[in-house]
Amino acid sequence: DPIPGIEFLQSEDSLYIDKAIRGIAQHTQSRPDWIIATIMIESGFNPHATNDSTSAYGLIQFMPGTLASMGITKHEIESAGIQQMEYVSQYFLQIAKIFGKLDTPTKTYLAVFYPVAIDKGPDYRIGGPVTYRQNRGLDMNHDGILTRLDITHKIENVLSNL
Repeated sequence: DPIPGIEFLQSEDSLYIDKAIRGIAQHTQSRPDWIIATIMIESGFNPHATNDSTSAYGLIQFMPGTLASMGITKHEIESAGIQQMEYVSQYFLQIAKIFGKLDTPTKTYLAVFYPVAIDKGPDYRIGGPVTYRQNRGLDMNHDGILTRLDITHKIENVLSNL
């Protein structure tokens, strides 16, 4: 059966994404719905999504430095379209190798958003003022501080709507 939450994609895309997401989940000890929720938060499954304030791009909002460290050019990611799931998979596997299992929704999302917070406690403050300004929509309690707990609430909110 197809993974719930990706029915809106064109059928040929949904089959490709379904297979890629199942592979990522299996190799990172994550779950497909957690990966879907992560992509929904980052790009709404728009492979051309761009964050003008950070230059992040694509399904999981690859930062320019991340692409460079993976040996991928911005042109490659732009021209890949939905096929960039190959790069998404490569990225998740690399993060799991460094940080271990992505065995919670929060760890799965933080793998993309702020990997150094993966093994931190709920009150861990994510970034400073610039990070906050660029991501204030993740501040679920609207206290002006972005914490790991805010991330947990955000991903759980998205999961409850899949």
